[in-house]
Amino acid sequence: MGLLRRATTALGAAPGARPCALVGLMVVIWLALTPQPVPIQPVLPLPPPPGTGAAGGAPAAWDGRLAIASYNVQLTTPDIPLLSLLLREFPGHKPNIEARARAIGERLACLDIVALQETIHDRRRAELLDRLERGGRACGKPSRLASARMFEVVSGPDRPRSAILGLWRHEQGWRLGPLVDQELTIASRFPILTADQHVFRAAASEDVLAAKGVLHARIDLAGRPLEVYVTHFQAGDAQLEVRRAQLDELAEFVRATADPSAPILVMGDFNVQSNTAERRDDASEYRALLRALDRAIAPRRFADLWLETHPDAPDIWSWTKPKRPWKPQPQRIDLMLLAGADGMAPLAMGRDFLAHGVVADGRPVGHLSNHAALIAELAWPLAPPSQQPIASVRP
Repeated sequence: MGLLRRATTALGAAPGARPCALVGLMVVIWLALTPQPVPIQPVLPLPPPPGTGAAGGAPAAWDGRLAIASYNVQLTTPDIPLLSLLLREFPGHKPNIEARARAIGERLACLDIVALQETIHDRRRAELLDRLERGGRACGKPSRLASARMFEVVSGPDRPRSAILGLWRHEQGWRLGPLVDQELTIASRFPILTADQHVFRAAASEDVLAAKGVLHARIDLAGRPLEVYVTHFQAGDAQLEVRRAQLDELAEFVRATADPSAPILVMGDFNVQSNTAERRDDASEYRALLRALDRAIAPRRFADLWLETHPDAPDIWSWTKPKRPWKPQPQRIDLMLLAGADGMAPLAMGRDFLAHGVVADGRPVGHLSNHAALIAELAWPLAPPSQQPIASVRP
């Protein structure tokens, strides 16, 4: 959402009026143009996935291992023609082009569950998912879906129906926005049993324009549920109180929707620093986040998968946003948190900035986003020994 912050600055609005100025501009553009969705045309016909016939079939037995990614893809510009054109290559942001979206889909296609943030642009999201599906058919993994597709997908949260012309009346009052939605996406090779969503009531600055919140999918892993949540918190160092309110909303949503006996995975861009100092400070946002989520599933606890898999050197190569002129320290603000059950545990975890040869307007794009992708491998024994959470490494 930094793109929108710079856009409001470019408009010349005073800091306190930035959201209102951009809301007004976007409402005018939205009402004037209102683009119709254009279907993404396949480049080639889809081949049948490995291990199935044309009408699907019984997939190979699952081996109990799961490869998962969480990635802020920075496809932030809404799918409004004029605005997309003006802000396509706004300074400090990756160009919002088809080649980058499709390259992201290709790089993530061999994973089992993919949780994405900043998938606002409808066309770019569709292009990414199209290439994810196509690339998934070349990985040697069978389809596990009745549709014979490789991935089942859910996106959200949707703009609340009560949000009209940049104002939203919710159960606790009014707030500006949101104007754009589908900010989060979950793609799964395994069937999605149910899906839920929640738009954060707390929001500030330019983040009021997007339906930031949390997206939940209950996934069927060979007859056992896995609860998957992806979220994106308020940006901005000065927005501590807003993020504290959002983490309370997230914790309540998890408490209300998760199967208390199932493994629970919460991941995304939390915009919360989690380096050594924050882990040691009981008053930090990071510690508050863990406490709130732990209370939601008590007596179980969440484990930070990076700490679980890097106990001897947790701060080496851990950052997920690199140094920038206005932020001289690298940041670890993207997290994967797991409350395991029945022996589910992490095997490995890494982060990858996904360098690529995409070129835009004669210049190399470099990394595919301004965040790193978090990639983890989990194991879930096929014959669960007991209802025991995984060990938690805590400072």
